[in-house]
Amino acid sequence: MVTTIKMDKFAGFDFNVKIDKKLRGKWVVIIDGKLFASSSRADGIIKRAREQHPDKIPFVYQVPTQTSMLL
Repeated sequence: MVTTIKMDKFAGFDFNVKIDKKLRGKWVVIIDGKLFASSSRADGIIKRAREQHPDKIPFVYQVPTQTSMLL
């Protein structure tokens, strides 16, 4: 199963990224609308994103472990 993260100009982000179910419960970093990295800990991938893309603002998100409904 694939989960889609859809952000339509939310807080300056505009993207639609498909996340595989193997990433459930993990932190993901999205840069320029593309999945940059994933990990069970956010601090390492945020640091790596800032080092490799200092001019970009990364979107950091923890993929839910179960199907969630955001209201």
